[in-house]
Amino acid sequence: STIANCTATGLADDAAGGAMYLTASSSSAFENSTITNCTATSSADGAAGGALRLLSSNVTFHNSTIAECTAISSATYAYSGALFLSDKSNVTLHNSTIAKCIATSSAGLAYGGAMLFSASSFGMFVWSTIANCIAISSLDAGGGALYISSSSSGMFVTSTITGCAATSSAGKAKGGAIYISSSNVTLSDSIIVNCTAKSSAAAAGAFGGAMGIFEDSSSTLSNSTIA
Repeated sequence: STIANCTATGLADDAAGGAMYLTASSSSAFENSTITNCTATSSADGAAGGALRLLSSNVTFHNSTIAECTAISSATYAYSGALFLSDKSNVTLHNSTIAKCIATSSAGLAYGGAMLFSASSFGMFVWSTIANCIAISSLDAGGGALYISSSSSGMFVTSTITGCAATSSAGKAKGGAIYISSSNVTLSDSIIVNCTAKSSAAAAGAFGGAMGIFEDSSSTLSNSTIA
């Protein structure tokens, strides 16, 4: 099955879940599926989850792809080009790919080019790939692939993050692949390669081309490579 060219637009408020919005213990499963070219966009407030927005919900992907999805804000924050999870939400990707997703803000923060986990949420990645995703902002940008915060966690098993970037023109850039704040991430037999954090602001700085680990966070790597 395919979900394509869907948009959630906020003209006077925020926008969330370009393709789907799940809440209150909802769940969804994707097998041999594609979500492509979906967008959450707001000119008045924040944008979150270019493809899916989850609150206290669960989603699984098997042999599936999320590609070219975007969270765009011209007012404040842009969070997660593909998936935004909060409030004890969970996602599992098995043999799946997230590619060319973008979180972009021209006036605020951009976090999680592919995904953002917040408020005790969890993500499991098995034989999966996050490729060429970007968080880009005129202010601070963090987590080109994944932004993990507020007691959340991510686990990668035999998976790859490649070609992701956190880019800022006037603020800080943190975690080209993964940004971790008060959370944890585990990589087992996995690879992070060709990821970058870049800031054009002289007094701001860039931190962690692969991973930025902040505020009581932890990372565990086993038989894994950062290159």
